[in-house]
Amino acid sequence: VPEHGPEGAKQPIVTVGFSGHRMGFLVDAFVGEQQIVIKPLGSHLRKVDNVAGVTVLGAGEVVPILNVPDLMSNARTRSGQRVAGIAERAERQGPGKILICEDSFTTRELERSIFEAAGYEVETAADGSIGFSKLKDGLQVDAVVTDVQMPNMTGFELTRAIKNDASLAVIPVVIVTSLERDEEKAEGIAAGADAYITKSVFNQDTLLDTVERLIR
Repeated sequence: VPEHGPEGAKQPIVTVGFSGHRMGFLVDAFVGEQQIVIKPLGSHLRKVDNVAGVTVLGAGEVVPILNVPDLMSNARTRSGQRVAGIAERAERQGPGKILICEDSFTTRELERSIFEAAGYEVETAADGSIGFSKLKDGLQVDAVVTDVQMPNMTGFELTRAIKNDASLAVIPVVIVTSLERDEEKAEGIAAGADAYITKSVFNQDTLLDTVERLIR
């Protein structure tokens, strides 16, 4: 929250409640109110902190739906060290930029929202081939986050292409996939991945911590 806002300005607060307890959260603005249908994240993303599911708005935009019990619990217990660390890094170096390569629209937009909420700029691609073309066309990013099972160019192929290109090899690549067998993990690391995260134990804290560690 800014220490000094415009004179007379009011900071909007959303009040939520669960199990007899209530808590207020500062927000940037009130956009509107509407009825929605909440869609589950699916088996490929079993648990994302503070997110109960997603909904698709009329324009096709995928919007995460907050999990109120999670939100209240985490607000009480978390120290905010990551937020402070990312803010400090952004002040020193400017916001980091991430390229997300993921063919699932829902997963791609969810990962985008996680990184944008943490202060990153995000570029997306629907498969590895599109992502690699963007990099070769001059897109400057601090890290690539990629799925494996995608059309045209898999995440393993994308990782090898990045690491075999002298102009791109320094970019950290994080694989986020449902492929959990040891031989699949070994193939990802052999391709040059800097980190390998399985979707069955996907956690936004792990994803953000991993990327922050690699680009720090």
